[in-house]
Amino acid sequence: SSYTPILHNSEYTLVTIHDLKQFKLPESSGKLSWPKRVYVKRRIARSAREADHIITVSENTKSDIVEQFNVSPTTVSVVPLGPGSGLMEVSGPAPVSPPYIFFIGELRPHKNVHTLIESYQQYRENTDSHINIVIAGSPRSGYQSKLRGTIRDKYRDDIHFLGYVSDETAAVLY
Repeated sequence: SSYTPILHNSEYTLVTIHDLKQFKLPESSGKLSWPKRVYVKRRIARSAREADHIITVSENTKSDIVEQFNVSPTTVSVVPLGPGSGLMEVSGPAPVSPPYIFFIGELRPHKNVHTLIESYQQYRENTDSHINIVIAGSPRSGYQSKLRGTIRDKYRDDIHFLGYVSDETAAVLY
């Protein structure tokens, strides 16, 4: 995780917050010393409260920001991350046949992959749709095994863990 202290100008202050793992999953900040963890949390909280507007990457993080810092939902905009322009050149078949829901990122608890898997299973229970999930990214600390343990038997062949994928494979999957 990276962070930058807020910079002010007299006109307008805009802050980007990618996640609140320091607040939601403090154990994920294990490499930071205790004083640095306290500093980071205070800095993020102050930045959020003083900002004229906040940008974040997901509706889930927006909800967390609104709840954690008691800011108005209208001051937080969601701008999802996407592939860089270099990923637009595609060739070759995808490793999984479409249609599928695609997740790419490190497999860590604060990424909410467990919620994706549970939501997918509920969706499949309530529809006749047959769509796969493709999960690409480096697993961390046994989290992939925990995720696999949440998959119901009848969906095991529909949820694909690819591990790390090259930029070229990611482009094909997008």
